[in-house]
Amino acid sequence: MGMYSYIRLAVLNIKDGQVISTQEKNEIIQILYKDREADPNSFAEMAFDLNGNINDSVPWYDVEENIKTFSEKYPEHIFIVRQRSAEEEFEEEGPYYSSFNAGNSVQLKDEYIHLAFN
Repeated sequence: MGMYSYIRLAVLNIKDGQVISTQEKNEIIQILYKDREADPNSFAEMAFDLNGNINDSVPWYDVEENIKTFSEKYPEHIFIVRQRSAEEEFEEEGPYYSSFNAGNSVQLKDEYIHLAFN
């Protein structure tokens, strides 16, 4: 049995850096749930709900690569993945963030990450 993580997903509009509407986010995540190229093991639906909030911990080791691939289909959006270990001994390290746009890893200022998850 491998390491499990809690995963959240946020989506920002690249033009203004604002969180996209709930309806648009729900539609994008619904497409991700069905996309076997980006999520071959169907971990997205187990990991987070249509709002990108945690459902359950999952052993999704390729989450970054999978979301990076999925982001190619939405070049007008930035996808932010927040991961936290489900193992208690790793909790003090806090969450880990990664972000993607148009199939590329991107660096975001802390203010955008804070906006995305609050």
